[in-house]
Amino acid sequence: MNENMGVYKPDWLEAKQRMTDWWAGKKVDRVVASVTAPSNKPGIPDYIDKTPEKYTDADTVFHNLDRQLNYTFWGGEAFPEHFVYFGPVYSSMVYFGATPNFVPSTTWYAPCFKSLDDIMAYKVDPKNNEWWQAIVEMQKKSVEKSAGAHLVTCVGVGGIIDTLAGLLGNEELLCAMADEPENVVKARDMLLEHTIPTYDDSYEATKLVNGYGSTALGVWAPGRARANQCDYCVMISPQMFDEFVFHDMKHMYDGLDHGMYHLDGAEEIKHLDSLLKIDKLHLIQWVPNTRVSESSYQDPMNWIDLFKRIQNAGRKVLIINARYDEITKLLDKIDRDLVYLQVSCPDEQTARKVLKELEKK
Repeated sequence: MNENMGVYKPDWLEAKQRMTDWWAGKKVDRVVASVTAPSNKPGIPDYIDKTPEKYTDADTVFHNLDRQLNYTFWGGEAFPEHFVYFGPVYSSMVYFGATPNFVPSTTWYAPCFKSLDDIMAYKVDPKNNEWWQAIVEMQKKSVEKSAGAHLVTCVGVGGIIDTLAGLLGNEELLCAMADEPENVVKARDMLLEHTIPTYDDSYEATKLVNGYGSTALGVWAPGRARANQCDYCVMISPQMFDEFVFHDMKHMYDGLDHGMYHLDGAEEIKHLDSLLKIDKLHLIQWVPNTRVSESSYQDPMNWIDLFKRIQNAGRKVLIINARYDEITKLLDKIDRDLVYLQVSCPDEQTARKVLKELEKK
């Protein structure tokens, strides 16, 4: 058994029950939130910032993970977790034959197909795919290491249009959408067939340590929960979104208990009406994206109309950059029952103060 079991989050049962009720639309005793802060424990080890080791080497990954888990105050519904991460859209890209290029800040992939026909002819062979097996093995090791002390994110194929763009090239996919839309749909559907099976395999491997639930975007939910995204949609119209992306989203969410979407920047808001038509999309995460460094752009108080638009459609909002000094001000403007806040605090004392603020009616 892991010697750290139970150290990180002694009140998991209470937090999971609150989250279960919140997902079910029941009244809870306070606003649900992840409230974290640096721990005041002395002797924090150095973060190992080596590439590709910080992605692929188990010793390095778990050194950095232990550093995060042991030297963080986890408040509210902040569940210590291992986001098994090798880079953006990694699972999907390598599953279909791409080779990752690890750099310090991200992971890149060169287009590896010349046509949609080549993509559709590709024979998936996950058991003999070294990069796919690398992430599956890392997940397995994390489950073993956790022994219930931290959650482990599921992996699987997703973000299908982003994956198509990565496999073929951005400009090439745009041209294909205009010149051979039927083949784009066929290629999308071929990739889409792998979303639910790969996720289900991962869910089965992690469900015990995850308390028969799952985590996505840092949010725990009972049962099968997952986030989807389409960063590529900033380059297409709402009409093209409906033609090429909507079915992708609906299909994947239909296989889940709780669906989430990563709304990445103001350029994606033009597709919000389409997203809100998907019944099993329950939560939308707002991310400031490219202008995150601008204080006016990242301040949630400047996006109240967006949050209300989502909530008025009966969906929940995940606000990732809620300011610890604006909690009451923010909550007075939106529906407290349909929001999940992620609040990063400078110290444990401030975090505990925020938790008190969340109890106010």
